Amino acid sequence: MKKRIFAQSRLRAPGYSLLEVLVAMAVFGFGILAFMQLQGHLNRVNLDARIRTMAANIAEEHIEMQERFTRLASDAQGVGFAYQDIDDDTTTLTRGGIEFTIQQTVTDYYWDADSGQFSYTATSGSVFSDFKHLQVSVTWASPEFNRGDSTGTSVGRLGSGDLQVSTVISSKITATNHLALLDELAIQGLCVPMVTCL
Repeated sequence: MKKRIFAQSRLRAPGYSLLEVLVAMAVFGFGILAFMQLQGHLNRVNLDARIRTMAANIAEEHIEMQERFTRLASDAQGVGFAYQDIDDDTTTLTRGGIEFTIQQTVTDYYWDADSGQFSYTATSGSVFSDFKHLQVSVTWASPEFNRGDSTGTSVGRLGSGDLQVSTVISSKITATNHLALLDELAIQGLCVPMVTCL
């Protein structure tokens, strides 16, 4: 009887059964699928962050361009960008293969010395508003991540979005556009030569 038990134990060679190998392969396969999904998600998040950074840069560049006016009133030749030229506007540009739409909404504010408050309407004797409030919206639609429903109709885009930035631009003398006020004073003949305005 001892010989028979010893003989059976010698027949089982060390190693893995077919069932153990199949279970291990299934666990490994699920792990690979999860990793691939994670990698795809990380790629989408990375692209979205890159596009949002580009949109923020575009908004900042747009606002800086608006702040660089060289005079208050529009000139007849339309050569110099003026404070008066800052108005509602919509433009598009392509950067990095993605089309961005820049929409600018401008609200004029006038200082009313009698009430001591700002208003939307021009006060008597005011030629230009004291401040312009700019609301800049940068929108984009990334074509790389179109989503669709079961019929193939697009229901949205991953990677699409918008960015809102606002700022206030003054018609008064500032470090960036100090020549505008000096130019306007010279046009009105209040100080000639302009050096005396300093």
